[in-house]
Amino acid sequence: MHDWKARSLGAARHVDDYYLRLVGEAEALVALSVLRDVLLRYYLNINDTKTRVMSGVEPLNELWAQRLRHQASKLNSITASDEIVLFLTEALTLSRDSRSDSPVKIALRAMDDIRAYDKDGLWVTLEPYFQRILHHHPHWPCRNLRAKSVDLKSGQFQCTTDRSA
Repeated sequence: MHDWKARSLGAARHVDDYYLRLVGEAEALVALSVLRDVLLRYYLNINDTKTRVMSGVEPLNELWAQRLRHQASKLNSITASDEIVLFLTEALTLSRDSRSDSPVKIALRAMDDIRAYDKDGLWVTLEPYFQRILHHHPHWPCRNLRAKSVDLKSGQFQCTTDRSA
């Protein structure tokens, strides 16, 4: 048994995120090293750019993420298109400024939740935003939006909704 396990105050895992609560920084660094070794056995790695040891007084979620999730919770199927555009613009700006895909992920989940892709009138307004998101964040497919075809030379592509998702 590793010494850090005896001094652990708790742990949680959410999808691919790990939260370990330990007595001190030394124990946290040892636990991180052990976690790296265990994950390597399965050919998995820890993303060092997203990994940090935090003191107990730091919030788990950054303030921008809390605010964006709060804005997302207020969206619904009858939200005005200009409010949705403002929400998407804020998410894209946060993504650019933080150099993180997380704000875009939050925004696309919100669009999925209100099924923004299924509303023809709203689709006309939002399609350019979705195209931009797909172009700059191609590895993050939303559940209901798929790129139908891509012309890499021109950067143009058409989007279609996948209503079976």
